Amino acid sequence: MGLSLEHRDIAYRLLSGSGLEIGALHCPAVLDKTKCSVKYLDIHDMHTLRKHFSEVDPSLFVEPDFIGDINMKSIGEITNMEFDFIIMNHVLEHIANPIRVFIHVWASIKRGGMMVISVPDKDYTFDRDRQLTPFEHLLADYYFDTNETSDYDYVEFLQHVHPETFQSKEAFLSAVKNVKKRNEHVHVWNCSTFKEHLLRIMERFSIKAEIIFESNSPTNKIEYFAVLRKL
Repeated sequence: MGLSLEHRDIAYRLLSGSGLEIGALHCPAVLDKTKCSVKYLDIHDMHTLRKHFSEVDPSLFVEPDFIGDINMKSIGEITNMEFDFIIMNHVLEHIANPIRVFIHVWASIKRGGMMVISVPDKDYTFDRDRQLTPFEHLLADYYFDTNETSDYDYVEFLQHVHPETFQSKEAFLSAVKNVKKRNEHVHVWNCSTFKEHLLRIMERFSIKAEIIFESNSPTNKIEYFAVLRKL
């Protein structure tokens, strides 16, 4: 059985109102436009995104309505808005401080609103040989008030995903520069560990939510995916 994204279509039918999608790039959520309006936020403008991801058909990228670094600023600071729903697919694994970002995003969802959140399961991606990120690592990033990913944070990524880049100093330094521009995966989860971390974040930071829909990688072959309702 191959990759299936039917679970996303089911989940998106739960959404309505005014929403925001973070990091849509060339794969925006397909929403019911009679029920939903959506704006887009990314860390770079479309010209820069096309440059950093030159392997992607440039016509597929969506134009961001807001440009901002969610690792540095809250959604409210960037957009000056609250939303009925926020979609964040395959974003947290790229973020230096996932707990802080989750809290900031959650704060900009109206009560009764929805968060759509997903992360790739390492066993179904190029991360399969990498170590899982422990919860303590996420807490350390939060407690240290980490603002950006260091060059050294990408060493483990290159070690397991592109080991050929260690053949020379020039190749290694060039690879680090490239993966940093693309904000490649800093954190690594599978379905069970991400859900565990998600529940621990919600408990530790008193986030009132219920999971109203979820899909796991044994079925969809790619990710942990959930819809959370804000209580």
